[in-house]
Amino acid sequence: VEGGLKIGMKLVISFFIGGSAVIVRGVVRNVVPAQSPWPERYGLEFVGLHFHSKREIRNFVASATMLDE
Repeated sequence: VEGGLKIGMKLVISFFIGGSAVIVRGVVRNVVPAQSPWPERYGLEFVGLHFHSKREIRNFVASATMLDE
């Protein structure tokens, strides 16, 4: 999106996790301005996420957190 995303914008988000494609609606809830070397980043709220996808995301975050320790 030209000019970046804005808080409150509604999106359709698609990504792969756990070998499955997830397509879900979302709302931009936070915008973190770009700071070299990192680009602008966003916090999204998923709307209507299925239970299976929630579990896959939870597992992904838990395993990534364990790798950071």
